Amino acid sequence: MESISDLDNHTNELVKKVKEKFIRNEKIYEPYIQSIRFPKYKSLEENTKIDLDFPVVALIG
Repeated sequence: MESISDLDNHTNELVKKVKEKFIRNEKIYEPYIQSIRFPKYKSLEENTKIDLDFPVVALIG
């Protein structure tokens, strides 16, 4: 049975590989949303900007 740190290391390696593949092939994903800005949204600080530099992003809430 894998330990939590082994799973964390495995997950980090997978994320690193996906991100590297995305960066190398960024043009095939275009057009994609690169960032989101929230001028005034609920309790977020005014003009909060979130950069989306990963091919899969889930915003929940």
